[in-house]
Amino acid sequence: MASTKLFASTGKPIMQSASPQMHNAGFAACRINAVYTRLAADSMEKALETAKQLGMSGLNITAPFKEIACLLADSLDDAAVATGAVNTLLISRSGKTRGYNTDVAGVQGALEAAGVRLLGANAVVLGAGGAARAATYALCKAGANVTVANRTIGKAKKIASQFHCSHCSLDGKSLGKVLLRANVLVSTLSTKERILTPRLLKKGTVLLDAFYSSETLLSRDAAKAGCKIINGREWLLHQGAAAFTLFTGKAAPRAVMRQALQNAVDKPVKKNIALIGFMGSGKSTVAKLIGRKSCMRILDTDDMVENRTGMKISNIFEEHGEARFRTLEARAVKDACKKTKSVLSLGGGAVLDAACARAVKKNCATVWLWASADEVIMRLKGDASRPLINRKDRLQVARRILCARLPIYAACSDIVVGTGGKSAKRVANIIMGETGLLKRPSRKG
Repeated sequence: MASTKLFASTGKPIMQSASPQMHNAGFAACRINAVYTRLAADSMEKALETAKQLGMSGLNITAPFKEIACLLADSLDDAAVATGAVNTLLISRSGKTRGYNTDVAGVQGALEAAGVRLLGANAVVLGAGGAARAATYALCKAGANVTVANRTIGKAKKIASQFHCSHCSLDGKSLGKVLLRANVLVSTLSTKERILTPRLLKKGTVLLDAFYSSETLLSRDAAKAGCKIINGREWLLHQGAAAFTLFTGKAAPRAVMRQALQNAVDKPVKKNIALIGFMGSGKSTVAKLIGRKSCMRILDTDDMVENRTGMKISNIFEEHGEARFRTLEARAVKDACKKTKSVLSLGGGAVLDAACARAVKKNCATVWLWASADEVIMRLKGDASRPLINRKDRLQVARRILCARLPIYAACSDIVVGTGGKSAKRVANIIMGETGLLKRPSRKG
């Protein structure tokens, strides 16, 4: 397990990313010993710090971190330099980073796979963020005549000036004339709200809509107008395939990854939240905060074991051994997973049991709370109730146990949240925001 490579997607928010399903399916198909999860953070700087602490080999990056990632990377590929944005980051063992922009390959690949001829095509890009720059660069590079349209005209003008193409306002009259002669329309706006007046869309135009999690009004209006729709999952697939090759050095199994993306969209929403991770990472405290704020039931599997046996965990270890405790713990975990509208705090070793891990993954949005061994030992200073590390060389033991568990926690998790330097309240708010317990405003271009 120690040789397992770890990868993740990061952004704010990131819980809805389908990249883990896509990449994990690819790893399995190619028999690659790697695990891909999601990393929640307040900033790209914090995300990169956590990724390095975890020994991750790479990250995929989404809004709003792409531009900052470009500044943080130690070196860049040509596409990242041209777009000023990084969506794929390789991290060496020494901590050095190299940034890539595979969104460029994503746009071009999605359109060309659908049979769209880009050379000489008239294309319109909606938006002016990192994804818009990637789309503009990809289309210009392929020989298309591009116009960038955005509500903030200055942002559109800046991109157009960089790539020597045209620009216009998203709300202006000139957009209608541009769309009238457009063959290709690429929307990079992350919103389900109406972006364009439906009458501006014409039959035969090809629409690539980057928003893939659900149907947008733009896609619906375009379909009614007789446009050809390319789902944003195709963009995600082709950029992900390019990232997969960077991560592994192997050709991406696109058919397998495409099916994984489709399956990810069809999966039901999980009604529980489970907190996993090493001892001292704050699971019990954070679970109580989430439960109180959301009115969800709070279930602590260690408490369940102690209540059922009438014994402290440390006494169970001492009198009956770890194997007996794990049996009792597994029963508590499986019982807790049968509940609904609950927040579960699981013991540090709960998901070491494969059956427990499957039950947790199936029934819960699973959050891995990460804290380094050094931080854990500092937090548990003076606490003699931890049988696994209750010894003189506790730091070395904690490091060894945590290192062995990293791939297991990663494989079970839907998302990882670094707890170092954060209050329990802040960690709880991050989790509630990512899992939809806090309302988030939609992001516009």
